[in-house]
Amino acid sequence: MTFQELEASFHRQMQPKGSTEVAVFRQFVNAAWNLRLLSDEERRLAELAAREPAPVDSVKIESELRRTRRQLDLAENAFYRCLNRLTRLMDDRPRRLTVRTMTPDRLARLRTPFHVM
Repeated sequence: MTFQELEASFHRQMQPKGSTEVAVFRQFVNAAWNLRLLSDEERRLAELAAREPAPVDSVKIESELRRTRRQLDLAENAFYRCLNRLTRLMDDRPRRLTVRTMTPDRLARLRTPFHVM
């Protein structure tokens, strides 16, 4: 699956609305993509470490594997942080849309009786 396919799939599912949701959605998609790439890299390194007989090479591979796992943890945290933020925004969408709707009656109530220069 390509990045564009992943993005389109998530977009169909979540249907972000407004600039804030779209911005968080983009962060979410990037985090999901990074998580996928790092998972693939971790799997590749683990397989390589399992079949590497030379101790020198296995030390180097184990070091890379630890670094990749740290990056994977960070990517996973970013993914869930964005998912939670996006979910809250989507759940709050009806309230945000009603607050932004400005009727003439509401506008009249907001006007100040003072002359502003």
